[in-house]
Amino acid sequence: MYLGKLTFDFFFIRYITKMYAAPNGMTLGERRLHADDHSIIVEGTHYKSVYSWSAIQGVSTGKRILVLWTDNGSGVIIPKSAFKFAAELDEFISKVEAKIPTKAKREQ
Repeated sequence: MYLGKLTFDFFFIRYITKMYAAPNGMTLGERRLHADDHSIIVEGTHYKSVYSWSAIQGVSTGKRILVLWTDNGSGVIIPKSAFKFAAELDEFISKVEAKIPTKAKREQ
């Protein structure tokens, strides 16, 4: 019985660790963000995503992140550490809120 549980635990742990995002993959890898009058462009090592401002439904902040919501359960996640100063972050949020059609701001 013990050997069976140990075997199960081993394979379960291997399965779970494979489910996490790779450190340099599409989810956790380094990204560059560019915003202009027409869109937001997010580029990673393996992809490039372009979001028109009309795709942004709202903006919210957490303890360490800023989220530009593109749908009820998804959005562009930007670490606050990407901004050198709090004033830069506040200015970016103001510009985003001015650009999004509904000017909606989701609560934290």
